[in-house]
Amino acid sequence: GINAEYGGIETAWIGLYDTHYGDDNPNTTWTCVDSTPYKFSNFEKGASDSASTLDTSVVAVNEVGEWETHRPDEKMSLICEKGRAEVSSETEDKESMRESFFSH
Repeated sequence: GINAEYGGIETAWIGLYDTHYGDDNPNTTWTCVDSTPYKFSNFEKGASDSASTLDTSVVAVNEVGEWETHRPDEKMSLICEKGRAEVSSETEDKESMRESFFSH
């Protein structure tokens, strides 16, 4: 899980959010920040993933790989992904990637 791979991180935002958390629509519409189509989910058992509320408006992955819902004002780490065209010829090791993503 992310805890072992990134040294103690328990949850990390995966770029998924509810577009309706701030309006009157009671239904959740999960959207990826990069506009990638939302086709897969791995919500933990009992997670509130269909009712649009402030408390359940962003999605983070927990240390065992399940998705949890959180408030958007919670501070947490994030997981970024680079597309193939953006990857340089020099490969960063896991330690430098961990520092750049999680030290801020």
